[in-house]
Amino acid sequence: MLVNNANNGDLKSQLQLGIYYTKGEDKDLLKSYYWLKKAAKQNHPMACRYIARAHIIGHGTSKDLRLAKKWYLLAARNGNNQSLVDL
Repeated sequence: MLVNNANNGDLKSQLQLGIYYTKGEDKDLLKSYYWLKKAAKQNHPMACRYIARAHIIGHGTSKDLRLAKKWYLLAARNGNNQSLVDL
């Protein structure tokens, strides 16, 4: 059900799946990045912050400080003030 909702564009489901795949037995950083990026592209501030952090440490994606900065700033513009601290 969660995957179906996420595939149908449900922002909350995409975020939940992205976080789910960051830990536990089903840990899969590529899947995590995939789902978080879908939510981030819809300007979800927490998803944008997670994507920025993924680019800082290379979890599920390449290390890229330029992209990290882009996503941190987008997260901050959408209300996640912690992103400015992280930046």
